[in-house]
Order: sequence, then C-alpha cells, then structure tokens
Amino acid sequence: MQEWLGCRCDKDTMLMVSTFYHHRGLIYIFLIFGIVGCRESYTDTQRGWSVLLDNMGSSSSPRVADLDGDGVKDIVIGAGRAEFQSCDSAIIAVNGRNGDILWTASARDQIFNSVRFRDLNNDQVPEVIVGGRSATLMALDGSSGKRIWQYEVSTNVDQLFNFYIPQFVRDLDGDDLPDLVVSAGGDPRVLPGDTIRPPGNLMLISAKDGSLIARAEVPDQKETYMSVVVMNKDDQELVLFGTGGETIAGNFYLTDVASILNGDISQSLLLSSGQSKGFIAPPVLADITGDHQPDIVVSSVEGKTIAIDGQAFSTLWEFTLPGTEVYSSHTVGDFNQDQVPDFFTNYGIGEFPNFSKSIQVCINGLNGTIFRLDTLGTFHYSSGVAYDITGDGQDDVLFHINESVPGIVKNTLKLYDYSRDQITDFSPVFNGANLGSTPLIEDLDTDGMLDVIIVHENNPFDLFFRERNAGLFIRFLPSGFASSKPVRWGSYMGSNFNGMY
Repeated sequence: MQEWLGCRCDKDTMLMVSTFYHHRGLIYIFLIFGIVGCRESYTDTQRGWSVLLDNMGSSSSPRVADLDGDGVKDIVIGAGRAEFQSCDSAIIAVNGRNGDILWTASARDQIFNSVRFRDLNNDQVPEVIVGGRSATLMALDGSSGKRIWQYEVSTNVDQLFNFYIPQFVRDLDGDDLPDLVVSAGGDPRVLPGDTIRPPGNLMLISAKDGSLIARAEVPDQKETYMSVVVMNKDDQELVLFGTGGETIAGNFYLTDVASILNGDISQSLLLSSGQSKGFIAPPVLADITGDHQPDIVVSSVEGKTIAIDGQAFSTLWEFTLPGTEVYSSHTVGDFNQDQVPDFFTNYGIGEFPNFSKSIQVCINGLNGTIFRLDTLGTFHYSSGVAYDITGDGQDDVLFHINESVPGIVKNTLKLYDYSRDQITDFSPVFNGANLGSTPLIEDLDTDGMLDVIIVHENNPFDLFFRERNAGLFIRFLPSGFASSKPVRWGSYMGSNFNGMY
C-alpha cells in the first residue's frame, strides 16, 4: 500500500485544506486559487516528490531548463480547463529540486503543447515559448513567467485555430535571434463528420516580439494538426508538415523556409498520402540508411508507419497494422543492437472516436519489420522515452500505460527491456489516466543518476478527463539508475525537442 506522508506548500500562497481517503491512500489537497502546491513523500524513497494541480488537466509533455539559477533543471508544462475556457495557471513552472511552484501564467484557452526554450533577452535564463488553442502563441520570461509577447490575432484571417509546437529557424528579420516556424490550424468546434474544415497554415513568427513574418496556406487546403519538424539538407532549412485529421484524408509534405517567406508552398514535395485519414503525429528524423543524412519516419492516422529516405525522398519501407489508428509520435533508440535506429510507438485499436485497447509496436529501422508487439492498456496517444537504463548496451523504453477496470482508471510507467524480452512496472500504480503526456528522463541535478518526470490526471473515474476538477499530478521519480552516457531520446520529440535523433 502506498502511504502519503505529508505536504508542504509555497509560503506565499493562501490555501484551504481538506482531507479524504481515496483508493487506498490518504491524500492532502491544497487549493491555491484554483491551483494546488502540494509535495508528497513516499515510504519507498525519500527523494521523490509530486505536485497536485487542482481543477485542471494537461496533455502537455514536461520540458526542463534551469530557470532559477540553482544548477537544477526545472519543469515546465502546459495545462488548462475545459475547451474555450481561460485558465490563470495554463503554463506552470515547477522547481526541479523540491517541487515548489516557481510561477504560473494565464492563457485564454488550453495550452496542450509542450514548450520550447530560448534566451530572448540575454539574461542567461531561457524564455518559455508555447502555443495552444484559440490562436494562443506566447513567450514568457523564464525567471518570472511574465509575458514578453503574445501573437496578435487577426479576426480576418486567423479564426480560432490551434498553434502547435514551434521550431527554430535562422534569423529572418535581422534582430540576431533565431525565428520560429509553426503550424496553425484545426477547429475544435467542427464535428467529426463535417467535411468543411478551415485550411491549415505554416507561419514564420519573430521570436523577439511575436510578429508575423510570413504565412502560407497548405497546398491541399486541408486542416492541419501536426507540429512541424525542420531538417537541414544542402544548406537549406526544410520543413516537414502534415494535413488531414481523424476523419479527413490528408498528406505529408516537405517545403522550405524560402517558400514560406514567399507566402506560397503550393509546390511542396508530396512524400506520402492518406487514403481516408490524415497525418497528425509529428515525424522523427534518424539516419537508418547509414549515409549520414537523417531519414524521415512518420505515421498516418490510418494505422501506417512510413520510412522515407532523407536524400532521395523515396519510400524505404512501410508498415501497416489493420484495424488501428496512430496518434502517437515515435520513440527512437537502438533496441536490437544492430546500430540502426529503431522505432517504438503506440497504435489505438478501433476508429476515432471509439477506441478500446492499445498496441505497442517496436519496428526494426533497417527493414520495417516488427520485432516486438504487445497489447497493453486502454487508449492513449503519449509517446515513450528511450535510454539504456539497465546498462546492458541496448536501449530500453519507458512508456505510460492506462489501465481500466469497471469504475476505476489507473496509470503506471512501464519499462520495456528488449535485451531480456520483458516488461516490468517502473512506477507505482497511480489513480487517473495519462492520455497525451510523454514522460521525461534526464539527470536534472547532475548527480550522475537519472531522474524521471511524469504528468497524469487525478480523476480515477474518467479516461478522457472531461471533468477537470480532480486535477493533475507532476511527479519526480528517481530512477535508481546511473546516467552513464548522454540521453538521446529523453522527451517528447527527442532530447532536443526537435524530432532529431
């Protein structure tokens, strides 16, 4: 039985305290103007901590950077309440040393994306750049959370689309700062069967002040939900993007920054097409041909994963799993010791919006064949992280699983040890689900030991956390494993947050 030993709250907060028993555990909830600042200690380790954030949910994956100058990386996530509802704590920065809340920032809608970091004001502390629903894209001071800029919505052209995760490109406006390329699109008000959808756009945004540099509508005039990935080839900045959705066919394209600057990407290179559904999960880049040029691996919603040569842009292999859909990006690592990157991802069994189970698949990067397939847990679309945790020279995967029994939803972090061909529990079983938050693995305090950060909901009765008032947890889990080499795939879209292995 897990025992909850106590909580400590930030000294500057006002709070009400309530106590109740909830599935074998005594939980102390601290309500802080709609946000909870609660630390817990576990009987099995004194080094772990967790923070319960009340009255909100999150599909954002944790990202880390040292924001307070103490030498320990801090955690930043996006959050929110119901769609179209503002939140005073939509971006949350948490002290990586002890779980205290460093700052929070408001937004007009859910911040479901993961953040990017860049020092924009030369104070040696990285700023936080993040996007979300209702055309929200902003930069926040890393030290205080104070807003530096927010993209100004033009009611003539912007509508209420979503901004997805931005990527950095070269300085385009002469201010000596790398600028941003970001996809924008998707209207959450459109019903699944409605074929009339607003077209997506690729946008170039000044990182200094959030002003629009250029925008270009996607070639097929379809919706877009995919975060872009930038790859460099022959001194060109190429941008990978996808169109279509859960019920609308779409395509996967490549263009360049110069074309976006010109406002016309109609001549984008078509890399792959979906027959009845689109491309949502962002691609990953890894050299699987041995030519020192990153190749492209992407999944279409209709249960297919495609590998594309990064030199010739021809298809290397395809893998299809009938009766499934894919909303998860890939985890990259060497899982079979052949020195060629392999790919782990999650397929949902069923068809949007009705999913029953999940299938976890590990694909051989050399030829696209499966070398492990498992059916664990209910639906989710988070990704995994990879590292040689067990120290046997072969990468392992940490991956969240949602488990549902009648009336109760739980989640746990699993360790996939491919060299031993076994799956074990890495964490305790927690109440609530984790639908879309990828764990993070890194040595936050440079003590030579790996640390794991996870985010999950606290509602044990609702897989899709439609009711947000049960809150969410951010948890720090010491792994007990040494950090013997750099972590190459330790976060959503990789350790550098850009899709590159």
